[in-house]
Amino acid sequence: MKADAPPGHYHMLALANQPPPPDLQIPLFASRGLVRYAGVPADNGGLPVPAPLMPDQHNTMPSFYFHNNLTGLAHPDRRRVPMHVDERFFVTLGLGSICRDGTMRCNRRRSNETIVVATMNNVSFHHPTTTSLLERYYAGAGEGVYTEDFPEQPPRPYSYTDRSLIPPGPLEEVLEPTLKATKLRRFKYNTSVEIVFQSTALLQSDSNPIHLHGYDFFVLVQGLGNFNPKRDYNKFNYHNPQLRNTVQVPRTGWAAVRFVADNPGLWYLHCHFEFHIVMGMATTFIVENRPTPETSLPPLAKFKRCNTVPMVSSAYL
Repeated sequence: MKADAPPGHYHMLALANQPPPPDLQIPLFASRGLVRYAGVPADNGGLPVPAPLMPDQHNTMPSFYFHNNLTGLAHPDRRRVPMHVDERFFVTLGLGSICRDGTMRCNRRRSNETIVVATMNNVSFHHPTTTSLLERYYAGAGEGVYTEDFPEQPPRPYSYTDRSLIPPGPLEEVLEPTLKATKLRRFKYNTSVEIVFQSTALLQSDSNPIHLHGYDFFVLVQGLGNFNPKRDYNKFNYHNPQLRNTVQVPRTGWAAVRFVADNPGLWYLHCHFEFHIVMGMATTFIVENRPTPETSLPPLAKFKRCNTVPMVSSAYL
């Protein structure tokens, strides 16, 4: 901000937007601050301090256009977008449910027989609470703790952004059943990975800020509606895309990213809405070592333990 306005008092407001009903609604809160120029009286010289005109809380389009119009710096020394892709993923983001009795047969539609969970490709991530995924992986003792079969795509195609899926109903009920599991995905060192994240309208239609630990990725394009590979690959920005570690996947829209898996270890991929993390919208990527010390994770003996940190967190450090 450049403080070049006439000296006075100026409001600063922040308003979180949210999808309109039938999505569940949170109370309307606005964060407020006051920019006060040095030397200006506390009463602003008797002048009123008008508040900015805020957009409607249900208008998510300004956020979409803002994020979609960002670009990176095109520079010869800057990392280039990988043009070759070794592994492609289409990852749906939404809600689902699991049965309280542990079976797959129960009444759905937000009934008391279910627990609503958040999902990636209809898998809700189970966070281990008594062991470290990183230790288990490097000890070769992952059996019974996790599997390495996180799916490349959802179990079935459907109209992902059909807003009739937001309220419980017969079609939503068919898509709602979810698997609760610790499913990871393994990459060889230097694998070029492309992921298209698709926000859905299944039981909600919110946006999803997706964050990947250990990496920056190129945000090639963001769009609204259902991703169409025949049409939307032509929109990819290979010249000056954003380089980020978090991408805002728009409400009932999608975002495409690419990165090269050249940082060995276990790396957490998750929605940055905290309630979505707890509900299971996450997975973990395994990136294998290479033979040299510079391309390998240090021996685990060098890691210090901290008994005050919950194991669910230390699994991803």
